[in-house]
Amino acid sequence: MCIRDSLRGHILEVLENYEKVLYKQSLDRYIRDYFKARRALGAKDRAVILENVYNLVKQKVYLDVISRKPVDWEERLDTMMSPKFHNNKENKSLPAYVRASCEKELYDLLVSEYAEEKAFNLANVFNEKAPLFLRVNPLKTTRDKLMNKLYRKYNFDLKRCDYSPLGLKFLGKPTENLYDLEEFQDGEFEIQDEASQIISQKVECQPGERVLDYCAGAGGKSLGFAHNLKGTGQIYLHDVRPKILLEAKKRFRRAGIENVQFHSSEVKLQLLINKIDWLILDVPCTGTGTLRRNPDLKWKFSLDFLNQSIALQEKIADQSIRYLKKDGKLVYMTCSILPQENKQIVAKICAKHKMKVKDDTVFQSLPESNEMDGLFLSLIHIS
Repeated sequence: MCIRDSLRGHILEVLENYEKVLYKQSLDRYIRDYFKARRALGAKDRAVILENVYNLVKQKVYLDVISRKPVDWEERLDTMMSPKFHNNKENKSLPAYVRASCEKELYDLLVSEYAEEKAFNLANVFNEKAPLFLRVNPLKTTRDKLMNKLYRKYNFDLKRCDYSPLGLKFLGKPTENLYDLEEFQDGEFEIQDEASQIISQKVECQPGERVLDYCAGAGGKSLGFAHNLKGTGQIYLHDVRPKILLEAKKRFRRAGIENVQFHSSEVKLQLLINKIDWLILDVPCTGTGTLRRNPDLKWKFSLDFLNQSIALQEKIADQSIRYLKKDGKLVYMTCSILPQENKQIVAKICAKHKMKVKDDTVFQSLPESNEMDGLFLSLIHIS
């Protein structure tokens, strides 16, 4: 594939400048801001830039080994465009973690949990393009109605998801910007991976109940189960980042959900101590189950980063569990495939707070080619 010099310039500019703010901003957010400041770039040019930036970050470990030294982003790009890139993928003299372009510390953890063959397959899946899923809003339409409507109006090639009853999966690339569609603006669907939909649907809250989404972010998980309350009860979204809660407000308004409150501090939440029926802990993590979508997390990965995530997960559990009623349920979620952040944290929560995992409620998906992301869920209650 030949890339125009002007587009090469944008690709290199993005990567050279993003590297300076790597630990301060996500790659996704950085690219969105970059495009916003360069509105003259057309949709096709943006797609080329985005695809190559993501591929370069995904393949960085591999490219750093096979590229000429000294290595910079221009040399990495030239190598990725050359026969050397594909030829060396079968070079067994290179370590497996290099051929799979995975940080060694992360690769060793994968081998420890899943054995060599599975770890190698997972690491290669991290380098693929993530599939695109929609979640239908049952308050506005049905899955079949939306699927037929999107095919009729935009010729979108969609299929029903295998596991999420509200999910649709793209079989081809959409020809329109999904965020600009009337159906999106009207709240008929959200863009959400099938695994995220599944774990949202495992929060089986009932009308009249109180739900606290303690690490809510932009509210994606709560949007997936809010319809269960049928407009009654209350959902409390808490996040320490006020800006991301503004995005959550827009999404809930678009979805037609009104029984929700937004809190960036815990001052008003004090009234909810011992009163919450469902405590949702979608905790910050290493994101190892979503590296196809967030390749900068692979670049940033280290054992120190993992240990910091574990400490934060334990802290969040300790400070939020006071909100739960005696017969309430704690739903622990991550987008990680590492046991250190999943079953080991759950075991610590259960031991420290005299709780136990509800039978048959643990969910773990692993990323596979053209399939859902890797997410974890465990439903815990007081023993």
